Amino acid sequence: MEEAVARPSGPDPGPPSPRRVWAWLTLGIFLLPLAAVGMDFLEQRIDFRVAERAAEEQFSRRDPSPGSWRVLGEARLDEGRLGAALPLLTRAAALERPDGGARSILLLATAEIAASRAGVPGADLGRARECLRRAEARAGRMPPARRAAVVFSAGVLWGRLGSRRAQLRDLREAVALSRRGAGVGVGGPRAAGLAEYYQTMLAGALER
Repeated sequence: MEEAVARPSGPDPGPPSPRRVWAWLTLGIFLLPLAAVGMDFLEQRIDFRVAERAAEEQFSRRDPSPGSWRVLGEARLDEGRLGAALPLLTRAAALERPDGGARSILLLATAEIAASRAGVPGADLGRARECLRRAEARAGRMPPARRAAVVFSAGVLWGRLGSRRAQLRDLREAVALSRRGAGVGVGGPRAAGLAEYYQTMLAGALER
């Protein structure tokens, strides 16, 4: 996925690092449904870069806003800077309100898994599992479309952890929730597309 931002001129930086590729793949998989529920993915990426600059300005002050921790942590994860992402996302997850969703918690789980695989000191797969359980608990209080997006994301990450039972449980729940919404016409073509996407991912997981 290409970012719709201007690239500086200069020598070719060469191929992306394995950490950056892994971060892009994981973020792309689990943020796709979250982006589709809220806004077009391309617009989200543009807005994200604007938000990143605003977050960096916040950190030049003594008391940055709670959202700045998530935005900057997500940016560092996006860049593959896992050691920098972990403390930022840990703080963001701690500050995320119970009624404010589970994005920071899911991002922290993603960072913990990626950092553990990369051998980053301090990374902990146990914390990743704890994050996924927290996200699932919060999803139970969300409207169906958001709940489906969160449990789908958790399911993908459970798969990264090798927990097949939890992976299939969450993917099946996401499919059921999305079908229920599409069946009554909630969300229009976008919801129908997400239902198909969730089903495709579930079928792929069942084949492994």
